[in-house]
Amino acid sequence: VYEAGRGNARSILLVHGIGQGGARDFRYQIDWLKQSFHVVAVDLPGFGDSDKANVLYSPANYARVLKHVADRFLRRPFVLVGHSMGAVVSLRYAAAYPGDVQRLVVVDAPGVLHRYSTTSQFLAHFGLVYVPPFLDPLERLTDIARRLITPLGRLTLDPQIILSSPQLRQTVLGSDPAKIAGLAVVSEDPRWVLPEVRADTLIIWGARDTLTPLRAGRVLALKLPNARLVVIERAAHVPMLEAPERFRA
Repeated sequence: VYEAGRGNARSILLVHGIGQGGARDFRYQIDWLKQSFHVVAVDLPGFGDSDKANVLYSPANYARVLKHVADRFLRRPFVLVGHSMGAVVSLRYAAAYPGDVQRLVVVDAPGVLHRYSTTSQFLAHFGLVYVPPFLDPLERLTDIARRLITPLGRLTLDPQIILSSPQLRQTVLGSDPAKIAGLAVVSEDPRWVLPEVRADTLIIWGARDTLTPLRAGRVLALKLPNARLVVIERAAHVPMLEAPERFRA
């Protein structure tokens, strides 16, 4: 857990996406934010300087981690900012603990069109190929670990079975937190979460994002009760690094 601007009345919690940068993904914003906010950022388990293990790195589990952090470090209510996987986690948090979240900022969230939406592009980024389980059972999961050392061929397992089994997480996903978290986040069904999010929400999207296309941001803006969408034209999936000044504005 990283803190800056301690003593400021307003609090903000920053939640990163998949990647070893962890909280450092917000490095261009923290110095600016700490002038008026008590800033708290985390390296989620499995990323950055946090411990890494063969465990279920799911949005639901990460929301519980954030609750633990918030209870210890933050005044209520606070501003919650989540990027990519962290955006899905933040949506879950805002739905589960609405009294905690004053405002919500969602940045390039995967899988919000519908379950398993845009999974091919998103998972390929982490070395995975995934075919959703509405096809013939023999075609449900194809070559999910094409970049693992040991070719696994075709599997007939639902992603939830893989995610729930330590042995399968090790065999199929190599116990890799990025692959576990990537599969978990696209297996998330957002339909029950979105109607429960009551906080005023700013949705930020990179116009050039190919991992989570802009149309997902437009749909998300329609589905959330109190949301507006801002598009950053020269950014892709990580606008806080690709266009930091525009993102800050």
